[in-house]
Amino acid sequence: MVETLYLKLALSTEVEGKKVTLRQVAELECANRAITNRLGTLEIFHMPDTKQTRFVVSVIDIFAKIHEIYPNLIINSIGETDIVIKMKSSKREHPLWQTTKIVFICLIVFCGAAFAIMGFNNDVSAQDMFMRIYALISGKESDGTNIVHIMYSVGLTIGILVFYNHFGNKKLSTDPTPIQIELNNYEGEINRTIIEEQDLCG
Repeated sequence: MVETLYLKLALSTEVEGKKVTLRQVAELECANRAITNRLGTLEIFHMPDTKQTRFVVSVIDIFAKIHEIYPNLIINSIGETDIVIKMKSSKREHPLWQTTKIVFICLIVFCGAAFAIMGFNNDVSAQDMFMRIYALISGKESDGTNIVHIMYSVGLTIGILVFYNHFGNKKLSTDPTPIQIELNNYEGEINRTIIEEQDLCG
C-alpha cells in the first residue's frame, strides 16, 4: 500500500544546536504513525561552523532526504517551498546589561515621542486652540494651564495605550498589538529577502 505524507513547513524556525530535525521545522501527518515517528527525527540540515545565523533550506532537499528512507512515499507539501532556519544564540546576556539596554531604549523612545508631539502641537497652534476652547466654554480668558490642557494630556495617554493595546505585561485585548504586527512583518521581509538572495546566488 502506498502511503501519503502531508508536510507543512513554516517560513521561519529558530532552533538550538547544530542538528535540525524535520519535526523542528514542519508539521507531519500520515495514516501510518510509524512513518511520522521515523521522519520526525530525520536530520534535514546541519548547522555549519560560520558566523552566519540564518540558513535557507529548500523543500526539494527535504523531499530527497525523505525518499532516501521511503522511496515510494507520496509527499504533499502544504506549506512553504523554501524555509529559513535561524540558529538560536546560546549566549546569555547579563540581566543588568539587558535592563540597561531596555531603560536606554525607553528613554530614547519617550524623548522622541515627546518631541514629535510637541512639534505637532506647535505646527497646528494647539496652544491657541486650547485657549480659545477654554474661553468659549468658561466665558473668560485663560491665564495658563487649564482643564482643556489636562484633558488633552489624559486623552492622549489613554489613546496611545488603547492603540498599542499594551501596558507593561498587560494587554487590553487578545488581539496582537501594532508593534507585534510590525515586528512580524519585518521578520517576514527579512526571511523573504534571504530566500530571494539565495535563489539569485543559485
